[in-house]
Amino acid sequence: MYALTLIAILIMSTVSTGAAADTQQEAPKLIPLEVLFGNPTRTQARIAPTGEHLSWLAPSKDGVLNVWVQPADRSAEPRQITNDTVRGIRFHGWSQDGRRVFYLQDQGGDENWHLYAVGLDGGEARDLTPFEGVRAENLITDPEHPGEILVGLNKRDPSLFDMYRIDLASGEVKLDTENPGDVLGWTTDADFRIRAAEAKDPETGDDLIRVRDNDNAPWRALIRFPFGENGGAYGFDK
Repeated sequence: MYALTLIAILIMSTVSTGAAADTQQEAPKLIPLEVLFGNPTRTQARIAPTGEHLSWLAPSKDGVLNVWVQPADRSAEPRQITNDTVRGIRFHGWSQDGRRVFYLQDQGGDENWHLYAVGLDGGEARDLTPFEGVRAENLITDPEHPGEILVGLNKRDPSLFDMYRIDLASGEVKLDTENPGDVLGWTTDADFRIRAAEAKDPETGDDLIRVRDNDNAPWRALIRFPFGENGGAYGFDK
């Protein structure tokens, strides 16, 4: 009995001593907000289709994310080619000829993303979709047609994104294909013409594939994937 009492006293003494020691330890340091929410050192690395340049997003000297480029062989130092001073750039990509970089930016957080283009010399960026209250998305490029791009704009109807063709030399923006209301993505052919559409049946949830024979031909149904049987996802680019 005496032995059991002694063991109990020793256990209680050890527990109380450990608890006292724990209370004397310093509280763990908090993770700085900059680590959790600050800018990355470098992110969204890209290589030009020509293989001649690399690009990425990195903070400017003022701490705002911008586009930087460098020759792939590192024969020159990295250069910042955009000059955003407020919001920071969150997406960028290359033109097919490797002569310019595209990026999206909105104004004051309105989420009406405009598509911009800037040359490798870091000159003034061009707003390729200069329409107030209009959002750009679904950029499509083609290696055989580097002088033009296709981009979705809700210019005609705020709730729908039609596809517009933009001439990169002149900046001309022309309506290419109207969205009938249920199309989520588009596919072009070898001549960079829109020939297929991926749609969603609003009543059944089925995925639909439509095709057309040319720009002026009517759309016709090709495939229907019943809801739950098609696990595919629609991408930003083709």
